[in-house]
Amino acid sequence: MKLNLKNPVLLAGLVIAGILVLIVVFSETFGAEPNPTGNPIGGGPGYSRIISPTDGRINYSVSTKDQLLTALESARPGEVIFVPGDANIDLTGTWGTVIPAGVTLAGDRGRNGSPGGRIFRYRMSPPSADNGYSKEPMLVIGGDNVRITGLRFEGGDRIQDELLENNGIDVKCAIKASERKELEVDNCEFWYWSDSAVHLENSNNSTAYAYIHHNYMHHCHARGYGYGVVLYGGNVLVEANLFDYTRHAIAAAGYPNEGYEARYNIHLGHGNAIGGHHFDVHGYPPGQKESVDSIAGYEYKIHHNTFESTELPCIGIRALPQKGVWIDHNIFKTTYDDPPVFQRYAGTFGGMYMTRNYIGKNGAEPVLVPDEDIWYLHPLV
Repeated sequence: MKLNLKNPVLLAGLVIAGILVLIVVFSETFGAEPNPTGNPIGGGPGYSRIISPTDGRINYSVSTKDQLLTALESARPGEVIFVPGDANIDLTGTWGTVIPAGVTLAGDRGRNGSPGGRIFRYRMSPPSADNGYSKEPMLVIGGDNVRITGLRFEGGDRIQDELLENNGIDVKCAIKASERKELEVDNCEFWYWSDSAVHLENSNNSTAYAYIHHNYMHHCHARGYGYGVVLYGGNVLVEANLFDYTRHAIAAAGYPNEGYEARYNIHLGHGNAIGGHHFDVHGYPPGQKESVDSIAGYEYKIHHNTFESTELPCIGIRALPQKGVWIDHNIFKTTYDDPPVFQRYAGTFGGMYMTRNYIGKNGAEPVLVPDEDIWYLHPLV
């Protein structure tokens, strides 16, 4: 189903002192399809910022684990490490590999059919042989101004709704950044990560910023985890990504001064994970979710996203935000009869503003709803 949700641009002329002045009124748009970024949602073919194998900025070209680790030990700010599109680098059992400050780790996903170099891990058996610990990352951001682009990252955790920690297998993430600024992750594909594709921790740095855009993140859906992007403090812009089979495509811990903006993303709506909804903000501090002292971060902006047919709620805000959550110009193609957005656990409801979205229920064609009620759940359910 494709909606025509663009109004024509209005041009008006006004003569002032003999000079014709053109007044342009831009059209109002809804959902991810207008996508003003100039690059395809989810990245891949047509992406304009691909680093090719002959790019003069490349300092290291690596195709094996040993080559990658050696290059990362040697790389300096401003240098580029390139992984060819046919490379398959196995990091099974190797955890916490650091990408130094200012370094770009790149592949050429989308260039002339290239899938992008693959960096992966297998789940080791028996579980005790996997020497990681809870939320152990494969790659760690070692400083500010790191870019990761054009690569594929495959984890080893495939089973939806398996509670991995209780089974003796720790949850994993592909990329983790703690207290880092200006991280950019673009034009990559992530799948089979039980914790998350990108894990951001900025509890002591509210000014930390990351830009996660034009990626394809899917099949990250372990019970109690399963995120595309997860945020613990700081701020992130999540733009023009394609999500599918996630428990939460975007999740936030609700820390004070925390926030994210999610725009021009598409969630294809598959997976139906236990406890799932697509965009999320938790209550903080943990353990006080039913208390009037619980907050859900500071400010969140959710606009111009498309949520395809799904049996899960699309957005869940679990407490009271300090400033607010603004939800507008999205398309919700829901297949159930309840509103697509809810708030729960809050001692005092509010701080959520949902206006001008297209909403379709029970498979009906979405229609413009100028001011939609929020579905409040209280007490804890």
